[in-house]
Amino acid sequence: VMSTEEKKLGTLVVVYGLALLPALAMLSWLLFGFEDGFTGFGFTFNCDDSNPNCAWKVFNWHPLLMTFAFLTLFTQAITAFKLLPLDHFKSKMVHFAIQTTGMLCAITGFIFILTFKEKTDNYNFYTAHSYAGLLGLLLFVIQYAVGFVSFLFPKLPDKPRGTVHSFHVFAGFCIYVITMIAIYTGITDRQLICGAPCGNSSDVYSYNLIGGNIVMILGIIASASVFWAHRPPTNRSLYEKKHHDPETEPINAFS
Repeated sequence: VMSTEEKKLGTLVVVYGLALLPALAMLSWLLFGFEDGFTGFGFTFNCDDSNPNCAWKVFNWHPLLMTFAFLTLFTQAITAFKLLPLDHFKSKMVHFAIQTTGMLCAITGFIFILTFKEKTDNYNFYTAHSYAGLLGLLLFVIQYAVGFVSFLFPKLPDKPRGTVHSFHVFAGFCIYVITMIAIYTGITDRQLICGAPCGNSSDVYSYNLIGGNIVMILGIIASASVFWAHRPPTNRSLYEKKHHDPETEPINAFS
């Protein structure tokens, strides 16, 4: 029989491993295009504006960085306290370090999409993906700032810190769900808006569509693992009642 610590360590390996898969799949999809022959697959920081496919290579940093920030790092950070075999302070510092890296990746990814829109003279913020993504990013930055001030420096006193902690945990899961919605709608946008140049998207079996679907399926599995890691304990009943013993505990009519 596995001990509680061994179970936690096994769950940690599974969750952290699953969190890496969507980012690796996204990297493969955007880097190679799964052999669809579209020259817009790949990555670059700068390109010649006369080449219409080159702008997509700038754009590709956006989904890669956002997937890594929210599907990989956020998944790992949100389970750090629950799974890491460390004391509270060390777990907090790991959580903080992962979220800091994730925030930097997300902000960089946001800059890349603005650069792409400018290069292609395209509209900004008109899809469900853009609204969910902007909302998720803003809430993530606010959550990060409130968490830093409340739990690291200057650090709130015990009572208000406990109150903030309850909202911090609840808000963290809400933001996680919002960012997942943004990622999945963003992949769908990539599949549809990119259109025929992205590996003959009119073909329902094109590698452009299949590649995005693989990323989404792996992302859903990784997201599910977060909620599995935070599942209620199975060794107790939530509906178990404590029965009153009148011989040992006198009844208090005012309790």
